Amino acid sequence: DRLDSKKISLLFRFISGKRLSRHVNRLTLKQQRLITIAINQASLLLCLLTKKQFERTESTP
Repeated sequence: DRLDSKKISLLFRFISGKRLSRHVNRLTLKQQRLITIAINQASLLLCLLTKKQFERTESTP
């Protein structure tokens, strides 16, 4: 199971300035690890934007 680090809208659900614990997200340990890896990869690729930047890019056609 791989989680694509380019699915930014999905990753934003698990970020609130810091990574939320799996108990808060209601994820299994395996799912939390996949989310953490995807967030790290996206950060390294500079794909993660601030929420305002993301919302602006989503609203433009």
